Amino acid sequence: MHRILFPNSLHLPALTILALQSFYFSVDNDGHVEPFSALKRLKSLILYECGVMGAQNLCISSTTLVRLRVSSHLLVRPSTYFGFGIVLSTPSLREFHFKGLTLPKLCESKSNLPNITHVSINFMSLYHSVETPLVLHKWLVELANTQSLSVNSPTLKILSLVPDLLKSELPSLDNLKSLKVEMSRISIPDGIVNFLCRKSRSAKVDIIGI
Repeated sequence: MHRILFPNSLHLPALTILALQSFYFSVDNDGHVEPFSALKRLKSLILYECGVMGAQNLCISSTTLVRLRVSSHLLVRPSTYFGFGIVLSTPSLREFHFKGLTLPKLCESKSNLPNITHVSINFMSLYHSVETPLVLHKWLVELANTQSLSVNSPTLKILSLVPDLLKSELPSLDNLKSLKVEMSRISIPDGIVNFLCRKSRSAKVDIIGI
């Protein structure tokens, strides 16, 4: 798939919604990949089949961003230019949605997400890299302040591949009030729902599509 190089910064101060498809990002003059910091009113950001050149992390820094969607439906190797990590500095972010096949790493973001209320993670296949289960587990650690979590059964199956998962504890998910699981042909692994709700016994659990 052909990708277009995204400018290191956009000077569109009134822009509130940005949707990008098949772009890749490069390092700026300061050695960072932070293309959205000049968008002072940005509230919604959608990244579809985007990536970063080299082994850099994509820094999404915005005090106004409320909703973030990341979609990747290509199976790629982490060493390629569109395998990348994400660092969030988004204190107003309330919703974070992922859908696809290739989960980017989420790094050093938990303390910068005080207002996260809803997270959805939906894998479209069980095909994944060896490191994907641990990357997914790290997502739950970084997004553990969320009040609502929506996943599908392939996501839970991939999570269950983390070694000794059910014997471990997530650092939080104390605030979880709602867990929604969308069923597919993949069954829910034993014990995984209880694992996610271990620190939020009163969370409402909805199994959809069975």
